[in-house]
Amino acid sequence: MPLPKISHPTYEVYLKSLDRKVKFRPFLVKEEKLLLMAKEGDEVNEIVKTVKQIISNCLLEDINVDELPTFDIEMFFINLRIRSVGEAADMVYTCDNTLEDNTTCGQKIEFSLDLNKVVYESAPGHNAIIKLNDKIGLKFNYPSLDFDSDQLSDTLEDGGYKFVSHYLDYIYDDEEIHKRKDFSDEELKEFFDQLSIDHVVAIRKFFETTPKVVLKQDITCSKCGHVHNLNVEGLLNFFD
Repeated sequence: MPLPKISHPTYEVYLKSLDRKVKFRPFLVKEEKLLLMAKEGDEVNEIVKTVKQIISNCLLEDINVDELPTFDIEMFFINLRIRSVGEAADMVYTCDNTLEDNTTCGQKIEFSLDLNKVVYESAPGHNAIIKLNDKIGLKFNYPSLDFDSDQLSDTLEDGGYKFVSHYLDYIYDDEEIHKRKDFSDEELKEFFDQLSIDHVVAIRKFFETTPKVVLKQDITCSKCGHVHNLNVEGLLNFFD
């Protein structure tokens, strides 16, 4: 006689790039083991790979996790942690307030980070569509977890060109939309060679101002009374 199957609750989280909620289950013992193994290895690439694997396991919809932008993966993972472990993350912050005698306070502040306060934050005027003129423009996809800001360059030469072209969705004009898959690297390189410095700056700005997941919380030092306005961001800050 087969052993009984255990049912698990279903939750939802809103993902910005999809503009809808997706269903997921909390992670189980097998996912917790993956987390522990990744933490012991202490390799960023391995942690990122593990986070993606856990999200794929817990998703109850057919979504390609590798195609999700960084901010959605972070939002998903944090909500997954809330439903699987709890909404509070124990943290320690060192007070760096300068006292009257010009010394630094240095008090260790133990507090609980309320993960329910995590929100998306977008820069004013940010847009994935970059207009080159009245008729021609570019549409970019958002960077994924393998994004490395060091790959951005002030020009579109060499690595900078390859990086930008990887995230290009399409080029449009007043007649049609040209999807990235419909033209060659050589054609794209020739097109990019026509761009002005201002165009390159606008492209760089898109990547530098991509939405992010942040958590803002105030904590007070028990020693000097200074109030710290914490602004926590980055997936690895919640990897505990």
